[in-house]
Amino acid sequence: MLPMEENYVQASVPVESTTSYIREFIPKQLLPEIRRVEPRNNYITTSARFDGQTTTKDHFKQWVTKPVVSFGELPSFTGSILYPKKEILPESCTKESFKGEFAPRPDAIRLAESNIKLEGKDNVKI
Repeated sequence: MLPMEENYVQASVPVESTTSYIREFIPKQLLPEIRRVEPRNNYITTSARFDGQTTTKDHFKQWVTKPVVSFGELPSFTGSILYPKKEILPESCTKESFKGEFAPRPDAIRLAESNIKLEGKDNVKI
């Protein structure tokens, strides 16, 4: 370990307590709150009722939805028609070339010895 050097020299100038933001920020006076009050006599009540009839309501007819048919491939029957015996079906090129044989699994890899060596006493808790 390296020995610590004591080179600190205390400043003779006092520490400045105001930041540049405090110096540049000018506080502003709040304006008085203005509340708007609507006069109550500027609307006229009438006996007319709201007509909610629309063209959509006139032309819309209620209908029941049908269940949605999901898309999918229909089953193929050509194989049984073309090749009645299942054993005689031709094999694909992939099936011919790949017989499903696998290489033996390799042994577990042993780690090589590390070239970094720890020296000294360490107190490491995990």
